[in-house]
This record gives sequence, C-alpha cells and structure tokens, in this order.
Amino acid sequence: MKNPLLYKIVDKLFHAVNDKAPEFMQSHPKISAGIYGAGGTFTVLRGTQLLTERLLPDFYNSGFKTIEEVCIAATIIGGVAYVKNKFGTFKEMKEQYPVYTPGMTATWITSLGTAMYDIMK
Repeated sequence: MKNPLLYKIVDKLFHAVNDKAPEFMQSHPKISAGIYGAGGTFTVLRGTQLLTERLLPDFYNSGFKTIEEVCIAATIIGGVAYVKNKFGTFKEMKEQYPVYTPGMTATWITSLGTAMYDIMK
C-alpha cells in the first residue's frame, strides 16, 4: 500500500525535530508526534490569523472568516473521506501507521479548533 498523504514530508519534519528532542520525547514517538503536530499547526494557523487581522483588517473582518468556515467544512469532510477511501477505517490507519496517525490527528483537531476559535471570538 502507498504511504498516506504527505507522509514523506511529515516523516522528515518529525525526525528533524524528534532527533534533537530530549530522550523522553524520543522514547515516546506517538506522544511526540501529537505534540509536534498540534504545536506546529497552532503556531502556523494562529500566526496567520494574527497577521491577517493586523495587516489586512478589512479582509479579516469580511472574507477571512468565510474562508475559515469553508476550510472547517473541507477539513472535516476531506479528513473523514480520505481515511475511509484510503484505509477503510481509522483503526486500520492507526495499525498501519502508529506514529503518523497521532500526529496527523492532532494536526486535524488543532486546525479545526484554531479556526473555530477565531470565528467565534
């Protein structure tokens, strides 16, 4: 079976960070993948939101929130459809890619939460 979407990039980023991390993080790759995925996603998305709010306030108050709403729907539908189409079930993906799955799940949840937070504030 082919590797999941973005696997090579995600694997390279994971090892770039984890190989320099403390021993505890290296010895718990599933936890580390989740932390790195959530932390990286939050940093990029929240940074984008703050920059857009400060540099393009008119766009931020009109079009940006609409884009976030579309992205939330696409992330939910796309994520579920991808797992269903590629693996059949989430459990099957988790069994085949035990470290990749927690990292990408944390990324998925964090992206949804960060976008929803921005829309509701």
